[in-house]
Amino acid sequence: MDKKGILKHYSVRDKKIVRKAKTKEEADLYLSPGIKRKAKKTKHRSHGIIVETDPSEDKKGFSDWIASECGFLENFTESYNDEGFLQDTRFYHYQKDYLNSPARFWWEDKSRQVGESFVFASRAFARSMLRDNYLCIFTSFNEEEAKEKIRYASQLYHSMPRKYQLARPLVVDNKTSLEFDVNGKTTTRLFSHPQRPLRGKGRGDVVLDELGHYIYSTTVYDSAVPVTSRGKGCLTVGSTPLGKMGRFYEIGANEIDELTGKPKFPEYVRRSIPWWLSPVFCKDVLNAIKLAPKMETDLRCETFGTEDLLIQRRGLTLDIFQQEFECAYLDESVSFFPYDLINLCMPVDKEGVGLYHKYQSLHEIMKGISKKKIIGQLFAGWDVGRKNDLAEFYIIEEYPETKQQSTLFNRTFKNEKFQVQKEFAREALNTLPILRLGIDATGMGLPLAEDMEADFHSRIEPIVFTAQWKEMSATNFKIRMQSEKLGMYLDKNLKQQIHSVKRKVTASGNVRYDVDENEKHHADKFWALVLASEMGSQINPVFDLSKSQKFMDSEVDIERRFKEKEARTFVDSDFSITSSPFSLSVS
Repeated sequence: MDKKGILKHYSVRDKKIVRKAKTKEEADLYLSPGIKRKAKKTKHRSHGIIVETDPSEDKKGFSDWIASECGFLENFTESYNDEGFLQDTRFYHYQKDYLNSPARFWWEDKSRQVGESFVFASRAFARSMLRDNYLCIFTSFNEEEAKEKIRYASQLYHSMPRKYQLARPLVVDNKTSLEFDVNGKTTTRLFSHPQRPLRGKGRGDVVLDELGHYIYSTTVYDSAVPVTSRGKGCLTVGSTPLGKMGRFYEIGANEIDELTGKPKFPEYVRRSIPWWLSPVFCKDVLNAIKLAPKMETDLRCETFGTEDLLIQRRGLTLDIFQQEFECAYLDESVSFFPYDLINLCMPVDKEGVGLYHKYQSLHEIMKGISKKKIIGQLFAGWDVGRKNDLAEFYIIEEYPETKQQSTLFNRTFKNEKFQVQKEFAREALNTLPILRLGIDATGMGLPLAEDMEADFHSRIEPIVFTAQWKEMSATNFKIRMQSEKLGMYLDKNLKQQIHSVKRKVTASGNVRYDVDENEKHHADKFWALVLASEMGSQINPVFDLSKSQKFMDSEVDIERRFKEKEARTFVDSDFSITSSPFSLSVS
């Protein structure tokens, strides 16, 4: 595209900013907030760039621009910046691509916190102001996110100059809908609700935000398509990835139909928005666009990531970070703990002998303590089993200052009565300075946990193996392994069991950590070791209060229990031992 072809896309105000650009993509980057460029004239500040503007030089061009969604929003509305201050609304280059796109069908996978939910609501609001008859329906993962779209649109409306508000008065204003009067003849409407099939409305735009996380994504999607069939309505599908499954993934993959030999969803424009496209997370967007896709995750984070991004990376395991921020689709059939990671934590010397010692009995551990070979704090985990499953008991050592943990001892109970298991646990607590014992209190383990808690009080922590607890503890365990804060003695069975644990996404969108049905075990050794590790200190909390509402309730609970656990560590004991498979191009 020649220079004249590039400039025709912009108003006279922006032409002076982008005049040095060689491509339209580069021109859009020049206009993004947070990407600064110098200019010689200094009469007007826009997008962090100081330029001279005079709309009267090209009234038609300016009129055309403010009649577009992007132009209207940037000229007549205000929004809150990252610091919480109200300012003229400005959009990043990838947001402008969406606002200016004529495509009827738009698909995108996106990083968390890159502002796409806001831009979805912004375009719908602009169209409700610029058109005489308009309808847009938002569906979101939950009710709070649905209400957020209406809050965005309402805030933009009330930020407009008063005369423009009077020209299109707000006649319906509640948490899930807005309706604007158009000369007393028609109305423009915005509706927003949680995930559910769309019925009874037509001739409008539909936005399916976070479709990848919907429980019934196919049903919701299939009901949304007819809404856009009349009046050239637009269908926007956007989400962070959640496994290689569901309608969202199918649209992005656009696989060939076996019967027709043609792509299943050819009408869509597709794009990916990883974190390095956003100035909020990236220090140098222009170079990151060229270099970051070819780098490994940690290298590109270190090279281009802002401190906000690095905080996210430190708090998440590698695969979860790649899914949440780099548009990677985790294969639910892949092991959550690869052998390379397990081997890192189960080191051997040149002779193949494990570097960590396995103690054979409680008495031997006591000798190790007396000879000061064991000087850290002791924690234990007990995964209860009887006939179908083995029972496992692990004891670990932790150094409080470094939070380094190492395995010391393991006993397996096969078809042994609960009384035998309980007597051993009592002996361990009476013989050794174990600060805390975590007991599987799910099902048959509950009576045992209650009996032990009655005798040993705060040294016992009953744990119910819920899906939420398994996800939190497995993630914590993986972070500990990746941080090299866990050392394990050589144990072939333990290695195999850790590797057998898979992170699986169910049809309802929930996450399970389990082993394949053909395995001869249920990862009992793994969960007993995880229990023991959870009784010690945390490396990093897995919660992140900046996430969307769908994670908030569980994270607040995790934070509370995390703080309580840290507080008890030193006072509760009588002992004083101290890649997206989809390209970034538009197809």
